[in-house]
Formats: sequence, structure tokens, C-alpha cells
Amino acid sequence: MSVVLGNVVLADQGLSFTGVTLGTVPQPELYAPPNAAGNRCNPSAPTALPVRYWPLVPDNPITQAVPLAIAAAPVTPGIVPLVTAGYVSLVDGSGNTALTVAADEPWAWPQYFGVTANANSVHASNFDLHVVYIPPAGPAAAVTLETFTDLSLTKTDSNYAATQINTYSKFIQVPSSFSPGGAPNGFPSTPTKLTNTGTVQLLDAHGAPYLTVQAVNPLSWPPNFGILAQGDLQQPDSFNLLLVYNPSSGGVGVEAPVVVEQFDDLTLATVAQTFDGASLLISVASFAGQPSLSLSVYDLMNYDATQAAPSITLAGSYDGNTTTWTPLPDLLESGPSDANFVVEVESSGSARLRFGDNTNGKFPDSDTIFTASYRIGNGTQGNVGAESLTYFAGDPRIQACTNPLPASGGVDPETNDQICRRAPQAYLTQERAVTMVDYENVTESNPQVKQAVATLRWTGSWYTVFIAAEPENAGNLTPALAKTLTKTVNRYRLAGQDIQLESPQYVPLEITLIVCVDPEYFQADVKQALLQALGSGTQPNGQPGYFAPDNFAFGQTAYLSRIYFAARQVAGVTSVRAKIFQPQGVATQSYLNQGEIPLGPLQIARMDNDPSYPNHGQLTLVMQGGK
Repeated sequence: MSVVLGNVVLADQGLSFTGVTLGTVPQPELYAPPNAAGNRCNPSAPTALPVRYWPLVPDNPITQAVPLAIAAAPVTPGIVPLVTAGYVSLVDGSGNTALTVAADEPWAWPQYFGVTANANSVHASNFDLHVVYIPPAGPAAAVTLETFTDLSLTKTDSNYAATQINTYSKFIQVPSSFSPGGAPNGFPSTPTKLTNTGTVQLLDAHGAPYLTVQAVNPLSWPPNFGILAQGDLQQPDSFNLLLVYNPSSGGVGVEAPVVVEQFDDLTLATVAQTFDGASLLISVASFAGQPSLSLSVYDLMNYDATQAAPSITLAGSYDGNTTTWTPLPDLLESGPSDANFVVEVESSGSARLRFGDNTNGKFPDSDTIFTASYRIGNGTQGNVGAESLTYFAGDPRIQACTNPLPASGGVDPETNDQICRRAPQAYLTQERAVTMVDYENVTESNPQVKQAVATLRWTGSWYTVFIAAEPENAGNLTPALAKTLTKTVNRYRLAGQDIQLESPQYVPLEITLIVCVDPEYFQADVKQALLQALGSGTQPNGQPGYFAPDNFAFGQTAYLSRIYFAARQVAGVTSVRAKIFQPQGVATQSYLNQGEIPLGPLQIARMDNDPSYPNHGQLTLVMQGGK
């Protein structure tokens, strides 16, 4: 193909620099005086005062870019089965695709497998047969995938070799034309390799054939294998990748899963090269340094400029060890050992680097040598015009290129006048939850939450905000939703206040109504209409029933008068009187006498009247009169 049209590269006028020296952290020169109350004859060592290390980045302006979610080391909660055609995806902890793994030419797999045999330890005339995988290291490293013990060559025996193999093996079968001969006399030590097509004769130690086998259709083999990724807590970017034999029906004579191939200390940058030629069965494609495949073009081209971060990292070398330092907007959440720093940009565009104080962020040790890797170039100057790109330096095979559309996305920094004008408006956006209503609004901002209520309580040592959230379809909070809500609310909660997410406290009601029916109406029809009008579902006219979840909020009192009103709207009802009106499991007439059931701030009335869930509220109708 000589001409390619499409979005090939992202271009701007910036420059990248690597290995730029920022100098060495100096030794302390000032020391605190010794403790005057100490032992003068054995004085304590002087305490060094923190040195000043505030390096200036030699080039500017430092590029500010909104970071993309880049693929990290894969995480597999369980074994991911292979497929015969196509690939399977391994994702990282954030759900981004990290690797794709495919069965490499499965039709050719049988040539990498073989069969070995040995005499049975109990019956000398019988034998044990093993199906093995022969890795690139050779037969000595063969991996046993199936084992058949005590096989016989007598057709009438229950352990006849052809019957056992054809019934249970995932890899081989004995052709119907096979006719057993004499018992084998010894066995070779090396495996007999299978072939992609045709049969293979198994020979004893003297070269006499004793069994004929052939490979089962190899396209059925890949689903019996799977991929497993193991992370490394000491090196989060490293992982081990295992190819395992794990058939859904279980192993034959072996305990599944069986490790077939294992590759240790991989990274996304090296995994593809490692598997190139090292694995006979699978091929791997890495998405190192690439954004999530789930992002659309719109997501990649539209972003919030306020989330931009400086494009710079530091490598600090001290005492033979090198540590990577990463930038943050501030160090308020950094611990005393976190290698973070802040880029402070002046109005002139120059940038200095500020480190922590060993309380909020680590301060680098003296004699640490820093080198920086960063990019410069910002603003609308990077939006190159249409038809301005003519040469692509990334690949010498490309002789010419062009950009029919101008670049976009570069945004200039705010001017002082813009800051003065926009700052007061920015304060109108509340980014903290102060009152309980604020906490409720933050929780309800999640589209999966129908309503929420928050209360503040003193728990003995600090205040805790208890938030009860009702999911959109009612019921209790799922662990996934509770985790998401906790992460969201934590961004807004006040310092010194803890939060506790809870499911709604549903209060099932027990109600018995005595209903008088007009003589002109059928009693059964009126009862059915009442059950719908006072139910928790949708009525035939499309209106929700009185006890539908959307009709009751947290802490809303259940009034008997409103139930009377809803019942009297049903055609054929002449009068209604309650005999029982109380929370389920509470035998008292007080609620009936008061005509209401008050609920707590975290409680919601429930009346499902579902025979399958009798503890979700019960409505009993005693019908009188009618036809």
C-alpha cells in the first residue's frame, strides 16, 4: 500500500529532552546547636538543618498535558481460556487492555506434543501411557498433560487401551482400524512425537509396534489451555505469565491446572520480544504505553484542561540506586517516603522543582544526582496548520506525508486578566461537602443512586457521616457500587470526618383492610384492582402502585389516611376500614389508633406483598359484599 489516509500521528511543535542534569543535592552547611541541657562531656551529634535544593529546569515552557490512562501490568483473577481463532485480552487493575494472547497456528500444534509409555508397576503385561508437551528446551523438559494407567491390549478388558484413550483423551485417539498385537517388550525413554496429519505407531524398546494413535482435531485444543498473569508486589510493573493446561472437564491422570510454559520478570515493554520464538503455542501483543482501547476518538480529543499535569519525570541516583520521582499538583497526600515533587511555574514560563519535607513527601538525600526527562511546548502554537507536515521522521520507509486538517487541542495558559475575571466564578463551584445536604447531593450525583440521606454522628473519637443510599432499582448496595460511592464521596468530605456507606433500612408493613364492595361489582375484580392500586408495581393504566419504591423516601411517614384515599379510588369500593396497621413483627394497636407509622431518617417503608418474600411486607384484603 503506497498511500495511507487517516489519523496516523499526533503532531505539535514541542521538543522532548532526556537525561538533562539538574545538579546534585548539596551537603548541609548549617547545624542546630547542641542541647544545652545535655551531657557536656559526651555531647550529642549536631542536627543538620535542611538544605535548600530548588532546581531550575533549563528549558521552558514545560508542557502541561492531560494524562491518559496507560495500560499497566495485567491482572487475571482467574485463568483466561484461549480461543481457537482470534485472541483473548488481559486487562490491568483499571480495566485497560494490557495484553492480547492468541493461539499461534493451532492446526500445527500436534508436532510439539508426543507420547511416552512405561510398564505398569502392578501388572507387568500392561503399560502406562502419557501425553506430553515438548517445549523448545527439548524432551528432557517435557510436561505431562494426560496419564492413562494400567492399559491393556486385550479388547475384552475394561481397561482396553483404545477404549480408555478414545473416551477420555483430549489429544489423541486410536483409529478404528487398529488391531492389537502382542504385549510391548520395554519402552523407549524419549517421547514419540505426534504429527499434524496421519497416524503414529508407538514402538517398544525393540522397535516392534504395539499401538497406533493419531492427533485429535488440533483446532479443539486451545480452549483447554489458559493464560494466568502473576503480579509482583516488589516490582508493580513486572509480572509472570503462565500458559496452563486447564480443561473444563478436569485432567486425565493429572491434577489440573498444569503449567505448560512460564515466563518470569516480564514487563509490557519486553513481553512481546520474550515470546517471539520462546513459545511454540501462543503469541503475545503488548499495549505498553498505549491508552485504553475503550476510549473513543471523542474521549481522546476532548478533555478538561484543568486536569493537565507537567510532562516531566526525574531519575534520582544515590548510593548506587536509582529512584523515579513523579510530579503531583501538591504534596498534601504524600507520605514521608513518597518520591514526589511539585513543578512551580513562574509567570515568565520558567519552572522550579519543589520537594517534600520528609513529612509530606520525601526530601532527597544529600549527594543525590538528578537527571530530568521532560517535554517543552504549550498552547495554540502547537496546533500546526493544514498541509504543513511533509516529512515523517518515525519511519524512513515513508517518503512523504501530509496533514489535510489542522491540529487542535492546544490551549494557551490563562492570562492575568483571565484569572482575575474567572477566579470569582470558580469559587461558585462547590468542591467540598459541608452540610448533610451536600453529602446527599454528592452521593445522588451517581446515576445508579435514586436517593440518599446523610446524618452526622459522634462515634467516640471523631464525627462520622452515615450515608444511606438507595440504588436506582431499590434493594441493597452492591459491593461494587459501595466502593464507587466511597471513592466519590471521599473527594468531597471534610478533613476530620469519616464516612460510612449503608444500605437503606427497609421497614416492611403489615396491613389488613376490610373492604365493602358495591353490589353491582364482582368481588374478585375489585380485589384484583385493589391489589394493583396498593401494590409496588405498575397498574394497567401505567401509573405506579401506591407502595411503589419511587413513592416513598427516607424517613417518610406512612399515613393510613392516604391508603384509604388510594383504596377509595378503585371502582366498586364503598368503604374501607383497617384492622391491622403496623410494622411487620410488631403486634400493637398504637399505630392504628394514631393513623400513621413514623420512620427513622435512614428508613424506607416497604410493602411488596410478594408471597416469595413474605418478610417484605404483607397486605391482606378482607372482602365483603359485591357479587
